[in-house]
Amino acid sequence: MFNSNFSYRSGFQVVLGALLLVFFALPAAAHHPMDYQLPQTFAQGLLSGFGHPVIGLDHLAFVIGIGLIATLVPRGLIAFAAFIGGCLAGCVIHLFSVDLLVVEPIIAASIIVAGAILLLQQRISTTVFAIGVGVIGIFHGYAYGESIIGAEASVLGAYLIGFSVIQYGIGAASYFVVDRLKAKPVTWVENSIRSAGAVIGSFGLYTITNHFIA
Repeated sequence: MFNSNFSYRSGFQVVLGALLLVFFALPAAAHHPMDYQLPQTFAQGLLSGFGHPVIGLDHLAFVIGIGLIATLVPRGLIAFAAFIGGCLAGCVIHLFSVDLLVVEPIIAASIIVAGAILLLQQRISTTVFAIGVGVIGIFHGYAYGESIIGAEASVLGAYLIGFSVIQYGIGAASYFVVDRLKAKPVTWVENSIRSAGAVIGSFGLYTITNHFIA
């Protein structure tokens, strides 16, 4: 007879294995979807927006991390939207040539904190989670803005739509995988989430170490 628990466990292990491959098998200096060229059309802007949070492994690690953390937060998936709002604000701040300091170290530190929260399985209130990811989102969005400076309004709009949709999609996928598993009588889920937290936190440590050594 088909064992549903085994199926869910196998699926989660596949997801965790994919995370490990993404974090450690891909080159750290990945190429931007537009090969670092300014997008010129709506489609290119959309593609660039889709690609930046995925190819930027530090951003991807954080988005997956807070998607998993959202399962520890009441109405977490709704509060997750504050991160998207913060990213939009941060991108606009960059476009208006307002300088933010130590952006990359703060992004790396946010990944470490996300990993630690998952490792400790620390529950967070909805308000604290929303404010925290919203503020950190400003720094992530500021980094996204670098590749779109000088683009036309329609291209910029497409870029903003792209990175908003892809990030919310990744976060929601992470959330629903864990939320569905937690509804099942399986005991290994919490340890698997802790393992994911350790992977994410380790990537944050690598990122911040690489930043200061480079």
